[in-house]
Amino acid sequence: MGVTPGIDFGPGAEGCLRFSYANSLENIAEAMDRLEEYVRQHAA
Repeated sequence: MGVTPGIDFGPGAEGCLRFSYANSLENIAEAMDRLEEYVRQHAA
């Protein structure tokens, strides 16, 4: 999975993230689980 700042796609996407997920559904699910865990640990 790749992630890039939304601003790379124009000023209307500032503050957002853009995800690219050209992979198997199994790998995408694992990536989403890891991202969820990261966000839970770092949420204010």
